[in-house]
Amino acid sequence: MLIAIPIATAAPMIAARTANAMSASISSSGAPRSNKALPSVLTCSPRPVQDCHLESPARVECDHNEVMTSTSILPIWYATALEALKAGDVAGWMSIYAPDAIHEFPWVPQGRVARLDGWDAINEYMSQLATSGRLRYGDFEVISSHESDDALIVEMIGHHYRGDDPAELGYVSVMTLRDGKVVRFRDYMNPLQLSPRRSTA
Repeated sequence: MLIAIPIATAAPMIAARTANAMSASISSSGAPRSNKALPSVLTCSPRPVQDCHLESPARVECDHNEVMTSTSILPIWYATALEALKAGDVAGWMSIYAPDAIHEFPWVPQGRVARLDGWDAINEYMSQLATSGRLRYGDFEVISSHESDDALIVEMIGHHYRGDDPAELGYVSVMTLRDGKVVRFRDYMNPLQLSPRRSTA
């Protein structure tokens, strides 16, 4: 049985579990990384959370000597990929993936694609989505971004379109990186928000 969990509830749960799995302890020191930028297509959440407009984002010290920085500003490489997605540039989006990457959709209903293995499979899926007219990407509202050398966790709200109608889609994206490329992308988007509308007549 599929249980729908509101994205606002699920996002903190996923982020917390990921941080706990890394045995992290939070400290308040540290400065923003120099390779971050927030293009105009992306906006910080209007909600009053401390992640927004931080001069010194929180840093999570991990027991394997990595640092995970928490902020509302995305790494340049991921912000650029999202801009490509909005422009319909599938090749630009696909530039983030390693050849052996895996893209997973843990919350999809039974019978839908739940896992894509390899760059070619991901590219085919994204190309079909771009030409199907099912969803047209719009702005991405960044709620929070947590980054280390080999991981990126992002919570966002996508302000997209189904035909001419606005459609909001909640995301929590958990990415594992190797040599600067995504090797595993766990895509916790809410699949119920993409379900076909039922007629009320």
